[in-house]
Amino acid sequence: MAGGSCGGGSRVKVVGQVERVDGATLSYAEFVDRFMRPNLPVVLTGLTSSWRSCHDWTLAAAADRRAPDLDFLARSFPSPLVQVADCSSREFSDQKRFEMSMREFVDHWAASSSNGDSDGSLLYLKDWHFVKEYPGYVAYTTPTFFADDWLNMYLDSHPIHRDSDIANHTNEINCADYRFVYMGPKGTWTPLHADVFRSYSWSANVCGRKLWLFLPPSQSHFVFDRNLRSSVYNINDDVSEKQFPEFNNTKWLECTQEQNEIIFVPSGWYHQVHNLEDTISINHNWFNGYNLHWVWNLLHEDYKVAKDYIEDIRDICDDFEGLCQRNLAANTGMNFYDFFVFITRFALANIVELYHIQNPKDTDFISAETANHFVYNLMSIRDVASKMVSTEAFNTENICNISEQNRSAFSDIIKILEEESFRRLLVALSKAYNYIDRGQKDCLKMKDSSQKGCLSVTCLKPDCNVVGDIISFMREIHGPMDLESWILDQLTTVECSHPLHSGRIAKHDIPITILRQKNKNHWEKWRILLKCSLHAGSLEHYRGRPPRFSLLQPFLTAECGLSIALTPHAPISKGQTVSCCNPAEMNSRSLALKHRFFSGSLTSRCVASSTAYVQAPACSSCMYSPSSSLFYPLLLSVIAMFSYRVIC
Repeated sequence: MAGGSCGGGSRVKVVGQVERVDGATLSYAEFVDRFMRPNLPVVLTGLTSSWRSCHDWTLAAAADRRAPDLDFLARSFPSPLVQVADCSSREFSDQKRFEMSMREFVDHWAASSSNGDSDGSLLYLKDWHFVKEYPGYVAYTTPTFFADDWLNMYLDSHPIHRDSDIANHTNEINCADYRFVYMGPKGTWTPLHADVFRSYSWSANVCGRKLWLFLPPSQSHFVFDRNLRSSVYNINDDVSEKQFPEFNNTKWLECTQEQNEIIFVPSGWYHQVHNLEDTISINHNWFNGYNLHWVWNLLHEDYKVAKDYIEDIRDICDDFEGLCQRNLAANTGMNFYDFFVFITRFALANIVELYHIQNPKDTDFISAETANHFVYNLMSIRDVASKMVSTEAFNTENICNISEQNRSAFSDIIKILEEESFRRLLVALSKAYNYIDRGQKDCLKMKDSSQKGCLSVTCLKPDCNVVGDIISFMREIHGPMDLESWILDQLTTVECSHPLHSGRIAKHDIPITILRQKNKNHWEKWRILLKCSLHAGSLEHYRGRPPRFSLLQPFLTAECGLSIALTPHAPISKGQTVSCCNPAEMNSRSLALKHRFFSGSLTSRCVASSTAYVQAPACSSCMYSPSSSLFYPLLLSVIAMFSYRVIC
């Protein structure tokens, strides 16, 4: 029987094991730095002991194991229809699927177990939308590591599609949410695949054991044919070397997931999964600012395929782009316009929250870490929007042909801010980051935003004017270029207070335009927003420790993959020369700098050595105190990493 082998490793080359970490001792920041940002899988232990499902849904078995309580599940959750996969039958690139009642599925499972599976079929319940069907039954609590879940936050308050002819089409990739329960006997399995939208996923074993085989994204092309159209279905089969000539070059990671363990599946990792015992698992697909680019890249690649497929009818089609987008939504679960509505609303939600950082005394539970989330999110959205600008879907002609449902969903900012669905999204976003920063108990104490005029649940001001301030920059968004510009405008006007500083800090948002010489006649424009909350005085209160530029690093990472380590220098006076380490090999090029906050100019000459020198401006009107020496080494460090001509 296809897929019957659970060994996996006998047919592929396993070169390592997935790391296993105690989730109870892992911080969110550590999870981001070690696994989410670098896009690496991990098994987390110690997080499910309090889950109701781990007790209600299981029975005691031998050797401290648990087994599915099928009778309880059938009695307590009599879903009229659940989706079931026949693991012995292939249909295109997946297993054949059909629907049956929960009672029918449980009876089949019980009969198969008692008579040795006489009819030869292994049925696997997949993609059961348990949370949507039984919202009053709290079977589990999403761990903090996975709380920043934009996909399910959005679907809890918004439809994924706005066009009526697309919205009525429902299948396994076009659904109400991406929170699922999976249930199946020993021997059930899932073919080789990468997750929907190239999202992250997490999977928790309520009971049972699973064998996972993972292939890194850098090797994903090895599982495709020469035309990159067909992929390997089952790595335990005799894979045709003629059809898949590079498959034997694959190198896999392996993992046996035990009961009560959670596995984090990163974006773009192909994987195949086998149930080694009767197993129940809880699974979420999700994405956020850290893998948003994966979603866009998939949409863009699938769009090109959909477009090429019907290119020969372009001349006779009244709305060729609209047809491409409808096909993309049907095949991938989302199209460009769905995605643009999605990122526009998340940009607006993050801007509303970031706005309140300007006045910490008027805001509840805003921390530097939370601010860092909002800034990083906005930069990720801006980066994706910049890639969308050049697509055919958003040229002048096609923007004019966008349906009114889609246009109104992203264009009218005032209307969006007034929508109850957007208010619900904003509440969910606020609660998620409060949950991440403070934990579940504090999260439950949050106020209902509908009790006051301000949209944010964190705001303490009864007369907050966040809406007025936001729309003062832009009232309508007509496409990705507007969104990109709007995010930059909003970020460059937010006042931030750094947690290591005392007192109120003035606005220190520094837009720097870097012109990179690619050749003699062509310059590429870059923008880096350095959000530095610099204390306008000495560095004594740092007590000898380097400052934490928590708001700076996301910009440098998002824009150029740059990571800077800073060391504080002694305070300087007007006209005093200071030095800083030059982290890159420099030449004798002169760098001229001028900033809008300086009445004079700041000039530096980089010499052919490891040290660069900067002259502090001798001006009394400079917004930055001359004793704030940290700004100058920081700026030179950024510039030195490039060897560019810089014009501020």
